[in-house]
Amino acid sequence: MKALAWTAFAAVAAVIATAVVLVAPGPRDYKPPLSATLAPESIRFGDRLVARVEFPGTAKVTASFGPFRVVSLRRERHAYVYSLQCLEQACLTYGSRVRVRFPAAVVRSGGRTVRVAWPVLTVGSRLKLADVKRPRFRPRTPAAPKPSFRIDPGLLGWGLFGIAGMLVLAPGAALVRRKRPCLTVVEPPPAPDLSALEQALIRVEHAGRLDAPERRTALDALALELGSMPALAARARRLAWSPAEPEVWAMRQLVELCRRGEAA
Repeated sequence: MKALAWTAFAAVAAVIATAVVLVAPGPRDYKPPLSATLAPESIRFGDRLVARVEFPGTAKVTASFGPFRVVSLRRERHAYVYSLQCLEQACLTYGSRVRVRFPAAVVRSGGRTVRVAWPVLTVGSRLKLADVKRPRFRPRTPAAPKPSFRIDPGLLGWGLFGIAGMLVLAPGAALVRRKRPCLTVVEPPPAPDLSALEQALIRVEHAGRLDAPERRTALDALALELGSMPALAARARRLAWSPAEPEVWAMRQLVELCRRGEAA
């Protein structure tokens, strides 16, 4: 009797477990609540920002983020995901922290229209307020580091000179004579003449692959060539001697502005 009772109990438990598995919603049936989120909610000038609108079911989302621009948009089953960035002058905070709220996103689903509010975004600056009030300019030509060598240059030079002399005066060198091939020297095609400003721009582009000291030197040299464009010259100096290391994207943007002849 006990065995029969345990068998019946196990059968009932199996039926209940099967019903729970069949009725319970799986991961694909999950429908998130309607929401709008930002990640992160505090950024600095030029940082990327992810804006995400989640909704149950199917819907169409309309959103605007000015002065931020949409770098990319990804549509998921229950979400619209925007990648945002602002490199405009309107996003410069000049040492302060500014709170921004985007216009509400409009979600249309099944004949209904719902507006979803975004959280407040805080935009900061890599400059401090004291740097903006009392700007300090660094020297145009920082002192070069003292040279260091693993081997003394004079000793290395005399050593190489002695080795070369031994090779020339070797006993077998005079007995072996080979006919030297006739070589034709081909002059490389002359490079087009470039203005001093264009050379400075090319130097800044190349310095983007180098360390911070080379970047600063290239930017300062560019500022000297921008005498007719004082706004761009001042921007080049601020970028060259900012406390933080000059970033590649900012250098590229400055080069584009200089070639268009526009001031930011």
